[in-house]
Amino acid sequence: MSGERVFLSFLGLGTPSKDTDGQVIDYRYQSVTYVLADHEPVTSSYVQSAILQRAGSFDRAVIAMTPKSRQWHWDRSNRLKDELEREGVRTESFIAVDISEKLTVTDQWENFGKLVLEIPAGARLCVDLTHGFRAIPVLFSVAIELLTQVKGVSLEAVWYGAYEPGATGQSTPIVDLSMFFGVTRWSEAVRAVTEELNPAKLAALAGDSQGELRIPGLSRPALADAMSELAATVKNANAAGAAQVVERALQELKAAYSDASALGVAMLGLLETKFGDMCRADSAKRFTPDWYHTQITLARLMIEHGLLMQGLTVHQELLTSCFEEICARAWHDASCPERALYASTHKARDVRTFERDRLRSFGESLRAMVALQDASLYDPAAPSWDQERKYFKPLVERMFEVHLRALHLEGRFTFLKDLGDLRNRLNHAWMEKKPLPHLEVTAQARAFDNEVQRLVEDLSHAGLVGQGEPAKDA
Repeated sequence: MSGERVFLSFLGLGTPSKDTDGQVIDYRYQSVTYVLADHEPVTSSYVQSAILQRAGSFDRAVIAMTPKSRQWHWDRSNRLKDELEREGVRTESFIAVDISEKLTVTDQWENFGKLVLEIPAGARLCVDLTHGFRAIPVLFSVAIELLTQVKGVSLEAVWYGAYEPGATGQSTPIVDLSMFFGVTRWSEAVRAVTEELNPAKLAALAGDSQGELRIPGLSRPALADAMSELAATVKNANAAGAAQVVERALQELKAAYSDASALGVAMLGLLETKFGDMCRADSAKRFTPDWYHTQITLARLMIEHGLLMQGLTVHQELLTSCFEEICARAWHDASCPERALYASTHKARDVRTFERDRLRSFGESLRAMVALQDASLYDPAAPSWDQERKYFKPLVERMFEVHLRALHLEGRFTFLKDLGDLRNRLNHAWMEKKPLPHLEVTAQARAFDNEVQRLVEDLSHAGLVGQGEPAKDA
C-alpha cells in the first residue's frame, strides 16, 4: 500500500474564440479568483492551478486530457503547464493521461480503465471535477467507489470550483464534495442487506463515529445490530426464533424513522419493503395464520438468496407443523380415545410431559404417512419416534382418513418425497449422487416453495391449520 497523496483532475477545452470566417483560433477559460477553504485567494484561468498552489504537496498528479485539451491547454505556451511552473509547482512527475473524445461504450470504458490504473493502491486521493470532457467526470465519480473498495484508496477530497458566469468581482469558492460520495457507500450497504443478507457494511458505517457523512435515521448502531441478527436468523434457518427477531428489526426500523432525514427515509424504505411483510401481529404465536406466513416468507427469502438447503429444511419443518397442529387438536379434544387411554395408564405429570415432548412426533409421523405413494405402507414402528402403536398409529391413521385421504388421492402430497430427497442431497454434498446443475436445483427449490405455500393455504382454507395452539380438552 503506497500511501501516496494523489491529485487527479480533468482538463477540458473552455470557450472557443473564432475568426471572421468562423474558424476556431483559441480555447480559453475565464480568469477567476478561486478560494480553497481558508487559504489565500488565487486568480487564474485554471482551477487546477489554484488547487495545486494551495492544497499542499502531492506525490503524484494525474491530469486527464483529450487530444484537443492537451493541444490548447497543456502543450501550448503560457497555459496550464507553464503557469504551474511559474508558480513553483514542479510538473516533471505529472502524468498526462490521454483519453478519447469518442462517446462509445468501448472508448469510455477504456478511459475509465486508464484513470484507475494511474491511481496506486492505498493512495490518499484528491479529485478535481470542475472541468472535463463530457462524461469523464461522471465516469470517474463511479470509479471513486471502485478505488476505495478494490484498491484501498481513501478519498481525501473531491473539489469543485463553483464559478458562476457573470459573477464579476466576486471570489469563487472551491467546495469539497467528498462527503457526498459516502452516499454510495450507504446505498451499497443497504443493497448488501436486501440482496445479499450481508449486514457487515451497514454495521461498519453505523459504527463509524468519526464518519463525515452520517445519514440521520440510518446511522443507528441498534438498527445495524438488528439487521445483523435478522441476517443470521435467515442464514441459520432459525425458524423457531424468526418472528421475534423480525419483530425487533421492524421495531428498530420504526424507531429509525423518528429522526430520519429524507435520504434516510428513502433507504429505510428499501429495508422495510424487503423485510416488512415477514412479521405480523400474531407471528410469534404458533399455528396462527401470521405464524405460518412468517415461516413461508422465511423459506422463500432463503431460496431467493441461494440458501437452498436451509429453505427446504424450513419447508419440511413447516409441513410437519401443519400435521402436528392437526394431530394436536385431535389429541386435546375431550373425546380423543388415544389421549384417554394414555391418561388411564400414566400419571398426570407423565401426560403433561408426553404432550410437551411428543406431540411434534405426531406431526412427523403423519408427514411420513402422506409422503408415501401408497399410504397403506405406513409402518408406525419404523420411525424411532413412533414405537407406541397404541397412541400414534390409531390417531395418525384417523387424521389421515378423516382429513387428508382425499388430498392424498389427488396427489397433493407427492412433492414431499422429492423435496426431502433434494434437501438430503444438498445436506450430504451430493455424495453418491450425481450433482444437478445449479439452475435446475434452484428451479426445483422454487417449485417446492410454491407447492408448500399452496398446500398450507389449502389446509388453512379447510380449517385444518391456522387455528392457533389447541385448547386443552377442547
